Amino acid sequence: MFFKLQSEKTEWRRGGEVSDGLCPAAAILPSRPTDKAGKRGLPGIPLYNQFYIFRRPLPQAEAGRFNQKEFRMTLIFNSDGFPVYFEQAPTIMVRDPLAEFLGAAEHGLMTYRYVDAVRLAGHSCPTVAGAYLMVCRGLKALYGDDVPERGGIEVRMRDGRDEGTTGVVASVATLLTGAAAEQGFGGIGMNRRFARRDLLAFNGNIDGTLALRRRDTGATAEIDYHAQRVPFAPQMAEVMPKAVSGTASDEELRLFKELWQERTRAILIDHADDDGLIEIRLK
Repeated sequence: MFFKLQSEKTEWRRGGEVSDGLCPAAAILPSRPTDKAGKRGLPGIPLYNQFYIFRRPLPQAEAGRFNQKEFRMTLIFNSDGFPVYFEQAPTIMVRDPLAEFLGAAEHGLMTYRYVDAVRLAGHSCPTVAGAYLMVCRGLKALYGDDVPERGGIEVRMRDGRDEGTTGVVASVATLLTGAAAEQGFGGIGMNRRFARRDLLAFNGNIDGTLALRRRDTGATAEIDYHAQRVPFAPQMAEVMPKAVSGTASDEELRLFKELWQERTRAILIDHADDDGLIEIRLK
């Protein structure tokens, strides 16, 4: 299967305390190195500065016992400088015939990760996370267990390119599908093989935030993103105005970053397969 969700039920530990439940990365509490069985370190991070995860499967009935609102995320970065939770986000494999034709990727197969969308956008936020999930899940709905064809998909955006966050969402869609507007790749040769130009359009007559259409079968997925389903923590109402206005203290700014990324992490990982967050209608 090309679409991979990495969500785990875990046991979390602080000192001698152990509790069962669905433990997101943000809720794993700092611990000193220990010889206890099951300890797992994080690559590229000194042992004295790591979070340790003690993993064991839990019955489904226990999954709701963990209350993440009791915890505040502490940002831990990997050796590339990105939050470690990025590595838990869904990944997607696509096949790009152009990449295969030019020898850029064996069999044209390429795997995209959330960090690729972050590099493209220059930041991680609920909009980027939602755009990434919308396209990943939309492609899954259209292709099932088959590998999606990058360049074989049309993208329609409901709103204009300069409205709200439409441009950001569209850029993530282009990254994963290859579909581009008038500035896209025009193709090779007289027959414009592998063309990507004009596969992305704005102001589309669609019901969803965006629509993905397979060019080979005509199957279409209209997709909506209900970001309000995963709100910011209540503390954000106090700290965000200070952060935005530049009046936040160092501690307040650190809290702002933690709360911001905690919401994004919850969208990407805790709600990655939540049909109430990403709504898909096949046509």
